[in-house]
Amino acid sequence: MAHLAYLEPDDELTSAAARIRETTGDRVAIVLPFNSRVATSRINFRLLAREAEAGGRILDVIAPDAAGRALAVSAGLRAFATVGEYEAAYATLTAPVVTPQRTDGVAPAADAAPAIPITSATADHLGSSIAPPPAREAAHPSPQTGDRGRSDPKPAGSSRKKASPLALGIILAVAVLLGMGGAAGAMLLPAADITVTAKAEDVPAMTFTVTADHTVAEPDATALKIPARLVELPVQVSGDYSATGKKVTETKATGQVTWTNCDPSNGVTVSGGSLLRTSSGVAFKTTTTVTVGKAKLAGIRPHLTLTCQSANIGVTASVAGVGGNVAAGQITKLPAGFSGTFESVANAAPTRGGTHTETVQIAKADVDAALKDLNARLKTAFEGEVAAPAGLPQGTASYPDTAVLGKATPDTDPATLPGTEVDTFSLSLSATGTILAVDAAPVTAIGEAAVARTITPGYRLVPGSIVVQVGTGVPSDGTVAFAVRASAKRVRMLDAAAFRTMVLGRTEADARAALSQYGTVKISFWPGWVSAVPSNADRVTVTVQNDSPTVLPSSSQSPVPSG
Repeated sequence: MAHLAYLEPDDELTSAAARIRETTGDRVAIVLPFNSRVATSRINFRLLAREAEAGGRILDVIAPDAAGRALAVSAGLRAFATVGEYEAAYATLTAPVVTPQRTDGVAPAADAAPAIPITSATADHLGSSIAPPPAREAAHPSPQTGDRGRSDPKPAGSSRKKASPLALGIILAVAVLLGMGGAAGAMLLPAADITVTAKAEDVPAMTFTVTADHTVAEPDATALKIPARLVELPVQVSGDYSATGKKVTETKATGQVTWTNCDPSNGVTVSGGSLLRTSSGVAFKTTTTVTVGKAKLAGIRPHLTLTCQSANIGVTASVAGVGGNVAAGQITKLPAGFSGTFESVANAAPTRGGTHTETVQIAKADVDAALKDLNARLKTAFEGEVAAPAGLPQGTASYPDTAVLGKATPDTDPATLPGTEVDTFSLSLSATGTILAVDAAPVTAIGEAAVARTITPGYRLVPGSIVVQVGTGVPSDGTVAFAVRASAKRVRMLDAAAFRTMVLGRTEADARAALSQYGTVKISFWPGWVSAVPSNADRVTVTVQNDSPTVLPSSSQSPVPSG
């Protein structure tokens, strides 16, 4: 009975093999659409033919694409353009049943064990040189040639040599045991154990920059950012300073002068504020306006008597200080406008009350100098904190170039200090600076994640192969930048089932050549004299080692090995 297996354009080799294994009957035809991935290589058709043969089926191909049919034919398969063409030829494609014959001319008993077909591959595996009977497919007509007769038997000049008695005995023993269906027979069949260890490949190195920013809360592998901590560094300095300013207090001397008028014809008016002086130039001002009457004459000429008139006037020194304290009779100079012919002035008593006192006080220059000193000391104190900051979070490192000293604040308003009458004064400055601290550990994790994202389907990272090199952090504009170089190794995800199908029936050298492109190949046979991989998939165990051994003796959902 024939079975049709329809494939999709993107079905891979493993999918087609699975569809063949799912079929029943002795013949299966795979129906390929245009652009089928399977119809891109002759080796694909050969592998599928071996898969069908391992299940006791004959494989045919139905492909509308002439190029696909040509590849199928080149692989030794029958190819048809349509399902109708295949169904029309189906009746002539059914293989006849061949009944084994005894050499003595006697038909086998009804309960005798069935004949064991010995294929060329089986004979090779057993070390036999005997020529096998013609393959079953050779007995059927080829739709490509139109020949509906049987194929000619193998020419007498075949290169096959006569089997040795020992090899023939082994073959017959295996046939009998298989006919009995015993476990012992299975033990004597040849077997192959193949291990493919995937080759490690270098993942192209990546270089990028990860930025530490105090505005970031969590590591961001996509934005390539990690958190930074803005650590506060409080500093304070203080000092005692001497006041160098002076406060001078002075008072003006006061006294009284007597103004005398000896002019019998006119009186004299002395205005307040008139300026009188000593002979040394100390000036005094009159405090009030005073009128002095004219002088009086008495008697008869020539015995006349002149009586001058006088008045007392208060005076105050023009300049404060002790210089206004003058002795009696020192204030004698009349104000401007008086000739002094008939007038005169003098102080009968010393002037008193002129004082000069000095007290120490804070000058503005003293405050300016103190602030300059405190700011310099504050900067030095902050530099000390930056060099060894206290209170850094565990696991973080600080970056001095990111340090910033905040505004300094005095404990007393400097503007209120000048004029304060003290010999010394105290002043202090305080400020809070900041510095960036970074835990660079997440940079490595971001590098590992970046490498992992580059692994394409069909590959797997080699565990422990990721190497992330993180450069020294470089401060820039309130952040810290880390140059990162990440590399790793990967292995291709190999498919044990596809490998097994690929090597069925091949010699050791051919099997090794086919598999070596994927990694290191180890092949062992049982018995030891076997030199080719059995055609029976049940006798072939393929072990694939990617990052850990994976044994897939029958089927697998792993990716198809790519060339």
